[in-house]
Amino acid sequence: MNNRVSSLSFISDRTIGTKVSAGFAVVLLILAVSSALAWLAFGANVGRRRRLHQAGGQFRDLPGYRSGGDKYRGHVRESVFSNDEATAATEVKDGQALRQLIASGVAKVTNPERHRLLEDAAKQADPYAANFERIRAMNLEQGKLEADRT
Repeated sequence: MNNRVSSLSFISDRTIGTKVSAGFAVVLLILAVSSALAWLAFGANVGRRRRLHQAGGQFRDLPGYRSGGDKYRGHVRESVFSNDEATAATEVKDGQALRQLIASGVAKVTNPERHRLLEDAAKQADPYAANFERIRAMNLEQGKLEADRT
């Protein structure tokens, strides 16, 4: 008990102004530490946000990746059902552009998950284009057979 009284006497022997000043200093210290930690966390989040923005920019740099894929599929469908050679030529051009976009995206993307998704898209694009070419050849052959028949 005597030891406790002597340790508390350090505080109890001070004047009220000193106690208030010490309390204010402790509050300022807590504020400074919490502000420094918040600033460091903010800086880390800004850096993370910048990296995510740059990664997203890589996809924005692939102009029309999504819309290019939609246009490509639309031209393929239109070409298959209409048997129009001009639409087929547009589809071939769109397919080449889309494959180039995917290839440049695979080279740029460093995120493993997005990289895997682009690789999967590249793997699916080649059989899709091959199937279209096969259907296009069959349609041309059918057109020739119908022209010979008449």
